[in-house]
Parts: sequence; structure tokens; C-alpha cells
Amino acid sequence: MTICIAWRTNNKVKLCSDSRYSYFVKAESKLKYADIGAKIFEIPTQLTLHHQNVNQSKTIYNKTIGLAFAGDVTEAILIKDIFQTLLMNAEYLDLYSQKDAMLIAKIMKGISEYFTYHYLEGIGVNLEFTIFLVFQDIDTNYERCFRLDKHKVEQQIKLTEILNVDNDFDCAGSPRPCNAAFTKMNNIYSDGLPLADRPIKILQEIISSSGYDEIGGSIQAGEIKETNFKVIGSLNNSDYSKSNRISYNVMGINTADANFIKCVGDYTYNGSFLDL
Repeated sequence: MTICIAWRTNNKVKLCSDSRYSYFVKAESKLKYADIGAKIFEIPTQLTLHHQNVNQSKTIYNKTIGLAFAGDVTEAILIKDIFQTLLMNAEYLDLYSQKDAMLIAKIMKGISEYFTYHYLEGIGVNLEFTIFLVFQDIDTNYERCFRLDKHKVEQQIKLTEILNVDNDFDCAGSPRPCNAAFTKMNNIYSDGLPLADRPIKILQEIISSSGYDEIGGSIQAGEIKETNFKVIGSLNNSDYSKSNRISYNVMGINTADANFIKCVGDYTYNGSFLDL
């Protein structure tokens, strides 16, 4: 189960999610949880335009796309790996007038549809998921956000551009926590306050409440830094009272945990963290 949130503030698009991974234990006839689910990813993308007339190629896009996946974590890893491989070596024929972010979004839609078709054909599972995509336009630094929706009853994936103006907000995943997020967001709208990083606080409140077992764990987030989307971990001071150590969480992994340090030795994760 999942909750993923996307929003626009100060002309920047941001993403956040929980880290809960749920799985059914058949022997116990019970649904269990582990807070190690990676749901927000960096997708390095290099798009080359091939001019057939002169048999030349030109790189027109070399940036990192942000992706948030609301659905089964196993499927998220599979589709993320496919995107990372195919989009690092993408070439397009110079036959189309459209050369903006929508072109890249349509490529990702096509890859997703092919993946889901063969997933159903091979495993017999009809997937259902939502993907948020965040990236800069091809010729400008303007940040755009697209939503890919796959429903079980439909084979095709719906592509929609969202978050067109500041303070736009969207949420995908488990219905109950998403409804709670929209309710809290509507209260912010009614107060006339700018969004800033309030959606992260909203997500933290929902995770901390006792009524939503389907979501949980540390918060994952991400935004574009300069030209590339970067995953951001979360720093949790509330854990200090339990272990005298602040937790530094990245995709559900506490990089300050004693067992993690014991396993990796001198390795240190040097990324960015939200101070929650």
C-alpha cells in the first residue's frame, strides 16, 4: 500500500511518499508490513534526435527525471529499472514537430504500456498503479509534472499533465489516506496559505496517526536541483530519545542505524535530508 503526493510551490514541483511495503503471508493468512519500500526514484535520461536526411544525431535532453510510484513495490522496482536502461539510450527520429517534455512523457507512457501488457501475458496479473513524473522541459528550466494511470479493467495507460499552476496538489495510492490528505489540503486552501512544504507535514501527520496501517515508515521526497531530480531522505529527531541517535532515512533505510553501520563499515550516504 502507498501514498504518493505531488505538488507545485514557487514554480517548483515536489514529490513525497511513505515507505511501507505490504505483503501477504500465505502460511499465516495474514497481511504483513515492512517499511523498506522504495517509491521515489531518479531516472537519468539522455534523448538523442536522429536526423534521417543527413544521418546525424544530436543530444537534445540530458537531465534526470523524478518518478514516484503508487502501487506494488515489486512492480515499481521492475518498471524503474526498465526506464533507467531505456531512457539512458533513447533516440528519436526527427519526424515530429513536438520536441518538449510531452514527447518524453509519451515515450514513458509507451514503455509502461508495453511492460504491463507483457506482465499480464507472462504472469497473468493485470496491474494497477499511478506514476508521477517530474522533469524540466527540453529547451527551458520550467518544471512539468505528468501522471500515468493504469487501471485493472483497462489495458491502456492514461497520460495527463497536472500541477499547471502554483499550489496545485495531487495524491495517489491507498484511498483512505489519500482522502485524508485531500481533506487536510482543502483546509490549507481555505486558509489561503501557500503550500511550501506543507504536504510533507500532512503526510507525516497521516503516517503518525493510528488509523492507517496500510501506510507507514519514513518519508521519501524529491525535487529538481538545478537540472536534475534528486531523492531526498528524512531526518527524524523523534528517534533520538529511543536510541540516542537521530535516524537518517533514505528509501526506508536508516543509514544511522548501528546494524547498517556494522554492515557497510566506513560507507556514508552524503545526500540531502528533510529535517522533520
